[in-house]
Amino acid sequence: MNDTSTTTDSTSADVPSTDAVPRSRLLPILVVGVLLGGGVLAAVRYGGEFLLTEPPDEPDLTAIAAGESLGAEHTAVVSTVTEWPNLFGPAHDSVAPSGSPPVKPWNEEGPTEVWRIDCGTGYSSPVLFGDRLVLQHRLGDEEVVTCMQADDATTIWEHRYPTTFECDSHYTHGPYATPATDGEHVYTIGAQGQLFCLNAEQGDVVWQRNLVEEFGATHEVFGFGASPLIWNDKLILNVGGTEPESGVVALDKLTGETRWRATDHVGQTYATPQPARIHGADYVFVLTAVGLVSLDPDDGHVHWELPYATTIPENYNAITPVVHGDLLFQSVFGQGCMTLRILQDGGYEKVWESDRTLTSHYTPIVCVDGLLYGVHTNDKSLRCVDLPTGEVRWRWRSPLARSTQVAVGEHLVVVGEKSKLGLVDLDPEDFVERALTDDPLFASESLYSAPAYAHGRLYVRGEKQAVCLELSK
Repeated sequence: MNDTSTTTDSTSADVPSTDAVPRSRLLPILVVGVLLGGGVLAAVRYGGEFLLTEPPDEPDLTAIAAGESLGAEHTAVVSTVTEWPNLFGPAHDSVAPSGSPPVKPWNEEGPTEVWRIDCGTGYSSPVLFGDRLVLQHRLGDEEVVTCMQADDATTIWEHRYPTTFECDSHYTHGPYATPATDGEHVYTIGAQGQLFCLNAEQGDVVWQRNLVEEFGATHEVFGFGASPLIWNDKLILNVGGTEPESGVVALDKLTGETRWRATDHVGQTYATPQPARIHGADYVFVLTAVGLVSLDPDDGHVHWELPYATTIPENYNAITPVVHGDLLFQSVFGQGCMTLRILQDGGYEKVWESDRTLTSHYTPIVCVDGLLYGVHTNDKSLRCVDLPTGEVRWRWRSPLARSTQVAVGEHLVVVGEKSKLGLVDLDPEDFVERALTDDPLFASESLYSAPAYAHGRLYVRGEKQAVCLELSK
């Protein structure tokens, strides 16, 4: 058993302050935040004063009493594709669909390997629809979108386009954003903001736009990295453009025409827009480079804007908002984390806020039954945190370090930053480890991409290879 500890003290003295992170470590921290489109790194505030568009009532800073119901006000917005059609899966929450085959604990050799292939560089995650898998990667001076058979990795079609992007650090040169598909089209974004709508059957270009040239999107150190969101007949993008009202942009998903534009939030960010239906109304929540924004996905109307950005230079926002019930959880490096309650009138009240409970740099947060599972970056511990109260139920300082999680049934599949795998119980009372691999999936590689999961199989890509693992047998 690895070093495991449990706690209910969210301000434990052994957890260092965020402010204690040495400046020499900020660049490695910054890069991985780019990678998942759901990990953190926070943004420098751009432009002038940032005001609330419609100031809500004075927030209630008192934590909700333990055990209070989250209510049934929130309905998950689920893709029509049931496999893994976009970053974090069909319900945008890193949770496998109900009815997925249960994960079987493996021995020290790890799960059975179905296939392994060589691939190009980048931190884009795999996506799946039907019996197909799509991977976006870079080979030389081209970015490549490869569609293959999910069961054996046989290539069906490829779309290639030139790129000259160079990352200003020693990390890969992209691409960073993860594709999204509705089963008929595949939408991809390159490191230089090249947006394509491809026919899912053959890979032909249906339409294309350039987010840098048309909206003034900034790709700065790590290239454009915010993944697209398909919402009904629209493609919603966290652009951060310098052109007027180009912070968040919605396009017609069939034609590529601009449907609406909202906010003047300028700057690079890696958080994916998060859809939700709360109290019977549709919302999309976007963590921009400046803060958290609540929008009407139909017309782009801004309900409210909440400043929430890092105070640490050269860092970027990247954690995708987490919604459960009528509660919204957000984490930002340099700020900490907070939970908001979305009110009947569309406003919000602050429930709790902390800089020591669960602050992620880049790995996404999973929420199951009102419990958050994610890595607190200061001590690299995997934690279980009660969403309504902020109580830390347990923490595990594992050899997996900063890890990405996928919830499957009663288990959490944990993929470490050095590509080792773990399996733990989704248990709010005690930490229980079920399996842990001895060897990494990829030799001498750091793993910065979120995995995909469908039909009992886990799909993981490194910077040189991709692998499919059988978890249900």
